[in-house]
Amino acid sequence: MKTNNRTYIDKRSRMNMKLEQIIKERRSIKRFKDIPVPLDTIQSLLETSTWAPNHKMTQPWRFIVVQGGSRLKLAEAPVLLWQARKRIRKRKKKLDSADIIN
Repeated sequence: MKTNNRTYIDKRSRMNMKLEQIIKERRSIKRFKDIPVPLDTIQSLLETSTWAPNHKMTQPWRFIVVQGGSRLKLAEAPVLLWQARKRIRKRKKKLDSADIIN
């Protein structure tokens, strides 16, 4: 079967235009719906992401899927750490300003 080079170029051009449109219209969304993502969708996306270019073919992929109550606990961890560090800084400041008795 003979392929018309012009047809190939037209298809390629349309594909590039579609990709360009996708890139230009892409937006970051910072509000999320509280709807769980099906595990098979997550697995499919993670498998697809492993095809992304990587440094020297090292394939450094490591994924952890966190769902349910564990997800909320994980989200709280940085806040708890920040609060603990704040308390430590406050105590240290108090100690640094204390009078030294010889």
